[in-house]
Amino acid sequence: MPRSVTAITGRTFGQIYTRTLPSSLKFLELLGYEKDKDYVIGVKPHSQWRKPYETITKYDNFISFSNGTGFLLLSQEREGSARGPNIDREIVDEAITLHKDRYDQEVSPANRGNEEHFGKFSGNFVPQHHGFRYVSSMPYAQDQKWLLEYGNYYQQEAGIFLFDIWNRIVKLQIQLIQSKIANDEKLLKISGMK
Repeated sequence: MPRSVTAITGRTFGQIYTRTLPSSLKFLELLGYEKDKDYVIGVKPHSQWRKPYETITKYDNFISFSNGTGFLLLSQEREGSARGPNIDREIVDEAITLHKDRYDQEVSPANRGNEEHFGKFSGNFVPQHHGFRYVSSMPYAQDQKWLLEYGNYYQQEAGIFLFDIWNRIVKLQIQLIQSKIANDEKLLKISGMK
């Protein structure tokens, strides 16, 4: 969505800058994007670049692309600090680390921007507009189970029992690992190395 603003939210800026961004930037490089040529981080973009529809006044935690697309980095380090922007999409890395209630009160309501440019009646409808993507490790604590609830619609709307399929896949992966270990041990025994 050229000229859109997507929030990338993490528990801390340290998490975003040291865990989320390095692999994201590596992937951008694989796609042919070059830092300081196609995008900049934490600085005002080149004057000839397009700007997001939402005016950006401070670029400290902002990634700007030449087509005007921007990524606003949001942290939960200080309560209320993520409140207020107008964004077009949400991305959360390691969602299980979030304060979910605070996220719902501060970031999710901000996913309201630019309906006139990307919404259903804009003439340029983008289905992902106002969408969200939560990326995370598998939840292990009770207060993290909210993350799995987003998969319930597969069963409710399409009769697909997602977690049954998931459990079968995990079981097959474990069998494959166990089989490989057993085969490796046989090869070591045959070769006389064990």
